[in-house]
Amino acid sequence: MDDDEDFRSLFFSEARELLEQLQEHLNLLAEDAGDDETVHAAFRAVHSVKGGAAAFGFDVLIGFAHIFETVMDRIRSGTMQLDGSLAQTLLRSGDVMQILVENTESGSEDSVPGMARLQAELEALAGVEPSAAAEPAAGDDSPSADSDLDEDAVPEASEIIVRITPDESFAEAGHDMVRLIRSAREKGLSEVHVEGQVPPVTTFDPRQNPLTWELVFHTEGPVAALRSFFTIYEHAAQVEFLDSSDDYLEEDLDASDDSQAQDAPAGDAEPDTDPARGSLAAPNADASGESGSAQKRGEAAKSLRVEISRIDRLVNLVGEMLITQAALGQQTADIENREMADVALAVDTMSRQLRELQESVMAIRAQPVKSVFRRMPRVVRDLSEKLGKEARLELHGEHTEVDATVIEELTEPLTHMIRNAMDHGLESNDERDTLDKPRVGRIRLAAEHKGERVIITVEDDGRGVNRERVFAKALERGLVQPDDRLSPPEIDMLIFHPGFSTAQEVSSVSGRGVGMDVVKRKIQSLGGRFAMTSEPGKGTKFVITLPLTLAVMDGMTVSVADQKYILPLSTVVEALHVTRDNGRRLPDGTHLLERRGEYLKLLSLRHALDLPPREQGTEMAIVVDTETSGLIALTVDELIGQRQIVLKSLEANFKKINGISGATILGDGQVALILDIPALMNISPKTGAPAEVLH
Repeated sequence: MDDDEDFRSLFFSEARELLEQLQEHLNLLAEDAGDDETVHAAFRAVHSVKGGAAAFGFDVLIGFAHIFETVMDRIRSGTMQLDGSLAQTLLRSGDVMQILVENTESGSEDSVPGMARLQAELEALAGVEPSAAAEPAAGDDSPSADSDLDEDAVPEASEIIVRITPDESFAEAGHDMVRLIRSAREKGLSEVHVEGQVPPVTTFDPRQNPLTWELVFHTEGPVAALRSFFTIYEHAAQVEFLDSSDDYLEEDLDASDDSQAQDAPAGDAEPDTDPARGSLAAPNADASGESGSAQKRGEAAKSLRVEISRIDRLVNLVGEMLITQAALGQQTADIENREMADVALAVDTMSRQLRELQESVMAIRAQPVKSVFRRMPRVVRDLSEKLGKEARLELHGEHTEVDATVIEELTEPLTHMIRNAMDHGLESNDERDTLDKPRVGRIRLAAEHKGERVIITVEDDGRGVNRERVFAKALERGLVQPDDRLSPPEIDMLIFHPGFSTAQEVSSVSGRGVGMDVVKRKIQSLGGRFAMTSEPGKGTKFVITLPLTLAVMDGMTVSVADQKYILPLSTVVEALHVTRDNGRRLPDGTHLLERRGEYLKLLSLRHALDLPPREQGTEMAIVVDTETSGLIALTVDELIGQRQIVLKSLEANFKKINGISGATILGDGQVALILDIPALMNISPKTGAPAEVLH
């Protein structure tokens, strides 16, 4: 049972990857940017998922995948021409496949909205009778599976013999004769005979297969059902079908039934899908029709599936090692004894090696945001149909890599933001025509690296925020007072209050006021922040800033009032002394620092953190990049130096504090807080340096 669960998990993992590839191929076809190979790749993805599902008897998924696969095969054979309408049907079919896989994995029996109508549409395109929608996929031996193959049916209780001789690639492809035999029992297997001799253990090579297996089936079903079962092994073994008189039953396995001829035409290699194992690795066929299994085996040897929990434990261990190394480094920093100098050198060497280890481990956890971005077109398509709006989603920076733990949490906020853009942002088709805007609305989803953070942008070209309606709604709920004078950005931020919505009525899309509140809480829980800009009639733009990793980062240690704080090193530009010559104070109380002919806003960390005033001495100004508000200068008592820090959640261990994004443990065992500069600016926008150094 444990093996079965492992194989089921492997199936779902590989199915998700294949469906992501399918969506990518279908998007290319919808954009008229694909070619024949794109069609072939999309077909193979659907076929591979169907083959893996057949191993576990996921009938609903098998049935839909079968008719989807039939339509794809008609397109790749040239029988059906691909146009814009058909491309949209294929995209919706890919969405249904994803939902079916998700439901199957969770054990849910919920119906998929619109599936019956879409399946009927696919049946019409495939030119089959509606009853064929329930037709089991290849590998199912029920009479209905091959009702159109009466000429291939065998007499009642016929005996069929299958001889299978594995080659060297059999085990490397993940096949196992024992599991094959267990699965074959459901197909009518009654006897197993083995020919050959196993060499001594001392000379045995597991890659060699000296045995030939003879499987005897007693079945009333058609031969085609058995052929479907064994077709997936033909690239890793020699498979022969005989009847009880030792006569061959059609030498060509691929010619046994029409559906299999569609699945494996000349020049297209079948995917290597073991019904017992659920492996969905599909080799690519080259122009000559060879399967390229050697290439597949080479690629498999270069990758390894590891549970994320194991990587998390490794990351935590590296973090603890970094803390220990920092403690050793601090204790050996002041060693002057020559005999102990070697110890200090060894600690320094260990520090470099730990850094390389940390970078390698973090590279393992880094994943492209594509896995999240590729889910959003489905959201747009669903809402386009529900709202009656035409929209196009543009994806940029899909290969931007982020820590896997961050990616896992991005789906929910991005979904809410896309829904908000579709429902509240984009105008209706008629309204856009009236405004002389393109009928098809545009939503742009982009990601990019900036230092040790990733910037994710969601932007639409819709109507923008109706600030009058937002203010009126906030007034109705008691969030503001009639005489409040809020700036446009302050009004915009009201939409993030819990339960806030400007929708006139509650619908299946919006009106309950939970969307943007969820976005706010989720981004903050990830140690990130967001900004929003909106221009009436032009559109709205959301900018989310997230850390690349939630584990380790480079930081700059500073001291303020005998307390140590950490600034993310990626934000630090330079350090300057604050003097009467370069400090300025404006009449409104804002403090500035002159820096080579330009003036930067000066923020006193003492004042912002409510620490005692400095008695004497000059202060340092650390110029940092706030990412959204440009450069500012922070006044500190002392600049201590750079170090690598292990991030610890302050909210999980204590409580959330505005202006603080987390904490770390220093080499001497003290806890240092990690500063969130944009948050500090919002808390104290005019906080400046002490008056004695400014004029």
